[in-house]
Amino acid sequence: GAVEMARQSHFLRTTVSTLFYLLMAKLNINVVRNLFAQRQLMNASFDKLRLCSTYGAFGVVSETRQELIIESANNIDGPWKEYHFRVKPGDIHKRPPWISPYHHRLDWQMWIAAQSGRIERNPWLYKFLLKLLQRGKDVIDLLEGDPWESSSSDATIH
Repeated sequence: GAVEMARQSHFLRTTVSTLFYLLMAKLNINVVRNLFAQRQLMNASFDKLRLCSTYGAFGVVSETRQELIIESANNIDGPWKEYHFRVKPGDIHKRPPWISPYHHRLDWQMWIAAQSGRIERNPWLYKFLLKLLQRGKDVIDLLEGDPWESSSSDATIH
């Protein structure tokens, strides 16, 4: 019956996962060797099917992390409320989310924008901030929530 089907399903899932794990372990041996090499290869593949590689977006990562924080208020004197993103670092007391296999592009773009130093280098940010001020549902839905969800008054943003 149902119990036997559940047991078979669990066995099949466990078997496939174990085989996949073993395959990846074997295919990643050269990737791990590359990590310890004096002259590492960046963005290189080590198997014929290109299943495992040494993808590296950046050759060097800085020791400090710059972050853009967007806040808004109904009055220039405050109180100011922060817009929280789904995966971008923010509250240090919040557990980091599990995001794989998804790519939260807005959160990634916010990090890239923070690294570039000036808003002029990220023209998309102007439109994003305008959409936040207009409380555009398509933009608010990309965030963890709307800090002004229960308010109908206009906001100022910084």
